[in-house]
Amino acid sequence: MKKDNLLLDLTYTARMMHRTLQKGLEEQGLYWGQPQLLGFLSHHEGSTQHDIATALDIRPATLTKMVMRMEETGFIERKKDEKDGRVVRVFLTDQAKKAYELLRYNLEQQDAMAFSGFSQHERTLLADMLGRIRDNVGLGEHPCRRRNKCKI
Repeated sequence: MKKDNLLLDLTYTARMMHRTLQKGLEEQGLYWGQPQLLGFLSHHEGSTQHDIATALDIRPATLTKMVMRMEETGFIERKKDEKDGRVVRVFLTDQAKKAYELLRYNLEQQDAMAFSGFSQHERTLLADMLGRIRDNVGLGEHPCRRRNKCKI
C-alpha cells in the first residue's frame, strides 16, 4: 500500500495556487507581498511604515523596498505628517484603489474555484487543520488572522 505524502501534496498545491495568483498580480503590475500592503492601507490609510511593518510582520527594510517600488509604479504615495514633519505616512493612489478592487474580485473568483464543492464545515475543518500544521512546526497563527488586520 502506497503511503501518501500529504506535505508534498500540500506544498505542490500551494505552489500551483501561488503561480496562478502571481500571474494575475503581474498583469496588474504588482508583485508577491504587495497585495497585503494594499489591503492593509485600504483599511489603515495614512499609516507610518513602522506601523505597517509591525502589522504585516515584515522587516522594516523589506517594507521600505516595497514602498519605494510601489511609489515608483504609482500605487502609493508618501506624505509628511502635517503635525510632525519627521513622520512620513503612506497612502494609496487612485490607481492602487482600482487595482485592489480588481485583486479582491480575482481572489474571490480563485477562492470559489478552489473550494467548489466544499461545504462551509469542510472549509472550517481545513482552516483548523492548517492552523494545527503551523502550530506543529512552530509557525503559529498567520499574522493577519492573529491581529485581524489583513482584509484581502
